Amino acid sequence: MSTVLILDCYLDDFGCPPAFRPPAAWPHHWVRAAHVPLEEIPVRAQDFGAIVISGSAASVLENRDWSVRIEALIADAHQHKVPVFGVCYGHQLIAKTLFDAAARATRPEVGWFDVELDAAGKEHLPGDLPERFACFLSHYDEVRDVKHPNMQVLASSEACAVQAFRVLDAPILGVQFHAEFSQPEALELFDIRVGKTPDVVADPVAMRARALDTLGLWERMYVGFLEAALPRPVR
Repeated sequence: MSTVLILDCYLDDFGCPPAFRPPAAWPHHWVRAAHVPLEEIPVRAQDFGAIVISGSAASVLENRDWSVRIEALIADAHQHKVPVFGVCYGHQLIAKTLFDAAARATRPEVGWFDVELDAAGKEHLPGDLPERFACFLSHYDEVRDVKHPNMQVLASSEACAVQAFRVLDAPILGVQFHAEFSQPEALELFDIRVGKTPDVVADPVAMRARALDTLGLWERMYVGFLEAALPRPVR
């Protein structure tokens, strides 16, 4: 199948940012995972050419019914080598399912922080990303580096050892950082997070001044993943 399954895990009414919609070359099936009946969340990965799992305000540690169903899908994708790309919540859910590697963050990151790729990240993260870049982060859970032989860490930040990883025996990867938000979208989410958990950011004014737009970086990475999973037809 050539369809991309987008699992929108956001809890609010607005859902994923617009940048999650693939370019027209890739038809997609969109599922609001936290809002639809459980049976509408697929568990057969083979029915799709690729799977993308978004962020969420939920915690992967809560084991919500819809999230547990996505775990079954991830396990099936791993078994059948279906490409999967997880962002934030999706990244953590992949690590939880395959490596039992998700946990509460020792130091939550909310704001704009530097992400650093190692040599493996430069080689295996799609989109020819720079070795070091600032990006919006918003997470209270994280992926731990559990030294699993099938999990390769690709990027880190000062507070989080696993900003990106890939699965060695299947085309599955996750990123913690949120490159998919425009600057106004990230600022809006930042203000919501700081409003709910003010202690998470020491100086919100100074952090807001670090805001930048990373949509170009997201587009390179997203299209790079899709092209590797489902090459565009030659015209």
